[in-house]
Amino acid sequence: MVTNEFVPASPELRELYSEAVALGYEPGMDFFITGIPGAVSSELILLYQEDGFYVVYYRDMGRARELARSRELEAIRPRFLDALANLAGPRGRGPTAGHERTDPYEGLSVDERVEELRKLGWFPHRSDLQRDAPPVPPIS
Repeated sequence: MVTNEFVPASPELRELYSEAVALGYEPGMDFFITGIPGAVSSELILLYQEDGFYVVYYRDMGRARELARSRELEAIRPRFLDALANLAGPRGRGPTAGHERTDPYEGLSVDERVEELRKLGWFPHRSDLQRDAPPVPPIS
């Protein structure tokens, strides 16, 4: 459960934060890790520790979409860094800055692309929508 109570980041999360900065990503502009204070932009990758899970979110304009969840930080680490590279690379930051990204949907029909994007939380079916959707995790 996400709360507004500030809990400092674990040493492992602080280490991942330092790694992301060393790779050239901008804290607050490209990513935010819970438990490490800082200002944030409207579009970024979030890493939270919630109820014994590590959770990676993509957040834009106040809406968050879960990208990955695991009890193991080592399972989440590559998902976090991949999401960060996809977001920050086109912004000119990180190891993929200046490199052309491959299109993960190359060769797929429009319907196949939509289905792949639905798996990521985009274009939900009407039956998938919840009236009481969970709120966007707070930045603390």
